[in-house]
Amino acid sequence: MVVGLPLLALAMVIAAGWWLGNNVISAASSVDDVQGSTPGSSAPAAEESAADPGTAAGTPLQVSTAQVFDPFGDGEPENDDEVPLSYDGDPGTAWSTLNYRGSADFGNLKPGVGVVYDLGSEQVLSGVTVTGTAGATVEVRTGDGTDGDLDSFAVGAQGQLTGTDDLAFAEPVTTRYVLIWVTGLVQGDEGFSADVAEVAPVAAG
Repeated sequence: MVVGLPLLALAMVIAAGWWLGNNVISAASSVDDVQGSTPGSSAPAAEESAADPGTAAGTPLQVSTAQVFDPFGDGEPENDDEVPLSYDGDPGTAWSTLNYRGSADFGNLKPGVGVVYDLGSEQVLSGVTVTGTAGATVEVRTGDGTDGDLDSFAVGAQGQLTGTDDLAFAEPVTTRYVLIWVTGLVQGDEGFSADVAEVAPVAAG
């Protein structure tokens, strides 16, 4: 009996130690599992968003606002209220010049009239797509503002319209303001005039 009691006590101590050890390990393992499931603790950090690659080449750019440019006019409005129709996305609507008598050169009254388009910020352009009256002649010019004389806008491209035409620059141009300058009109029932139905500056990329 004397020998048996210490052995029994030892056995109980060993059993208690075994039970306690297993439970401590199990508890620690559970804590690790919970911590491992915490968002962001073991998962890799989210990748930073990629840098803006810029506007792809050939993408038509939106126009912010526009206004008639008529430095040689006599003060009579040149259908100013129609200007938004030239960049509304609908080729069925258009800004029109006034009707002129006598010749396609604005009745020999002035060298032209146009619309200045504001892109809202500087953009790199490869050219401008213009939809308008077939046979009319236009220049695509770029400048630093909406005011100033005609020479303050540099000529980037020019040509005779055939319907919808891509008027490309020789080299990309960085600008905020684009002037579509109409230089030649087409004869109609009421005289000579020209329509500009859609203007879409094209990104150089």
